Amino acid sequence: MKFDMPKAVFCGLALIAAAIFFGPGSAPATAEAVKKNVCPLIGPGKAADKNKNGIIERDEAGGPVKAAFDFIDCDKSGTLSGCEIKGFFTGKDCPK
Repeated sequence: MKFDMPKAVFCGLALIAAAIFFGPGSAPATAEAVKKNVCPLIGPGKAADKNKNGIIERDEAGGPVKAAFDFIDCDKSGTLSGCEIKGFFTGKDCPK
C-alpha cells in the first residue's frame, strides 16, 4: 500500500475545517437553548425575563408562575419556556 502524502494532508485539513465549521457552536448544545428557540417568551413572560436569555429562571418568576414554578417546569430543567408557561395557563399538557 502506497502512502499518498498530498491526499493525506488534504483529508486532514478537511477534517479540521469540518470540526471548526460544525463545532460545538453550530447547534444548540443545551436544553435551555432549544427551549428559548422553539418556545419564545411573549407578553408578560418576555417582560419578566430580566437577563434577556429567552427563558424564565426561578428568580425571575412572579405571581402564579412563581408559586407553581416546579409544577410548570415540565422537563425539570430549572427554567421555564414560553410553551411551558402557555401550557400552564391554558390547561394543556406539558409540551413534548
